[in-house]
Amino acid sequence: MTVEEIVKADWIRKNRLMALGYSVSIPAAILYSVLNGEHPLKVWIYSVSYAVFLSLYFILHVWLKWLKAFPYAAIFPLYTGMAVYAYFFAGSISAMLIILYLAVISSVHFRRPLFAIGYGYGFIALLINKIFAPGQDPVFDAAFGVAMLVYVLLGMVFLILIHLNRLQFRQLIRVLKDAEEEAEKKEKQKELLEQDILQIISRISKINGQVQKHMSAQNEMMQAVNEIAAGAASQNDQVVSIADHVSYATRRVEEMDRITKKVMERTSDSLSISKTGTEKMKEMEKTMGELAGIVQQLKQTFSTLAKKIEETNSFADNIQEIASQTNMLALNASIEAARAGDSGKGFSVVAAEIRNLAELTSQTANRINENLAGVNEVNLQTVKEMEQSGRMLDKSLAASASVSKFFVDLSGNLERLHAEFSQLMESVNNVKTDTGRIEGAAKEQAAVISESTAKLEEIRQVIEQLLKNHEEIAGDLLETNKSAENLQKLILAEE
Repeated sequence: MTVEEIVKADWIRKNRLMALGYSVSIPAAILYSVLNGEHPLKVWIYSVSYAVFLSLYFILHVWLKWLKAFPYAAIFPLYTGMAVYAYFFAGSISAMLIILYLAVISSVHFRRPLFAIGYGYGFIALLINKIFAPGQDPVFDAAFGVAMLVYVLLGMVFLILIHLNRLQFRQLIRVLKDAEEEAEKKEKQKELLEQDILQIISRISKINGQVQKHMSAQNEMMQAVNEIAAGAASQNDQVVSIADHVSYATRRVEEMDRITKKVMERTSDSLSISKTGTEKMKEMEKTMGELAGIVQQLKQTFSTLAKKIEETNSFADNIQEIASQTNMLALNASIEAARAGDSGKGFSVVAAEIRNLAELTSQTANRINENLAGVNEVNLQTVKEMEQSGRMLDKSLAASASVSKFFVDLSGNLERLHAEFSQLMESVNNVKTDTGRIEGAAKEQAAVISESTAKLEEIRQVIEQLLKNHEEIAGDLLETNKSAENLQKLILAEE
């Protein structure tokens, strides 16, 4: 209840009290006058003043709600009626008592201006009652003196009471205003508290939503990390397998390098033998040229030698064929070297074929040696038959030239084969170097993947810890949200 409402209620109660006091006293005075047969003018004065009073009450208090105007307006008809009463019925003790009663009634509101007006009108009415009193009445004079003394004392008492009431009323108003301000302050604080609680609830809901999103994102991160870790582990196994294969290929390349070196050594030996044979054939050609003039008569013996030389020619054809195949094999070896890469199987096949061809060449050389031995025997016989060796010597010279040409061709082919094997060795060395690099890179990559896998495991553990922390935070937020809602319900219940 506000201060204005309290003041308004106070005016209403006091106006009603004032109306009740007059409504009891004046009708009682009218009844008393009628029963005692007093002058009708008294009844008329009482009636008119009471009628005016009631009219003012209903108009100002009830209808217009002019609560403060009513007591000031009501004083004038009442005291005017008493002044008329005192004028026409001067010297009346009852008039003095009525004036004292009116003074009491005028103090009901404890308003100093209102009491001063009523008190002043009463004092004038008392003087009128004294001035217009007929003759000398000792009883009236004594009563008048007492009445004046009582009136003055009553005025002082009511002034003191009004003053004290005003002080108390002001203190009450001040207390009420302070209470009202405190209530408004608490209401504002309550509204602010409700707003803060609503904001807290809203923010907690938002934070909880964000925490749930973070938890969902971290679960997805956990799944992604697990998938990455599984992929890294698989990749690590693959890289280790690649490193093992590269190591195996490296060993095979090293083995192929050793075999190629052996083939190179044998090719060099064959080349040296071929060159030596070429030189020997040239010497033999020279010797046979010198003998050409001597063995002209050995035609018959040289015919036998010619047959042997023909056989030697067939052997030379075989050697030529072998050289041709050796050339083809060398070409195949070059092709295999280009295609083989890290595989050494082709070189093993080529080396085996080269060894077979070397054996065939050795057999052919043995047969040539046997035939040369036969030629030597024939030459012994030819010495005996000098006459018949002329024609055979010419043929031998031609055959020796052909064999010499064969050895020259064979030496050229062997030199080319040696050069190609040199290139093959260089390629093998390059492959060996590259394979070593690949093996080292694979091992380094495997180490990096292993380290990455360990880091992924650490990240997974950190994400798990974050998930646990976020779950705890979500639980705390739910509890805080429940507490805020309970506090909000408590504030609404207090309203």
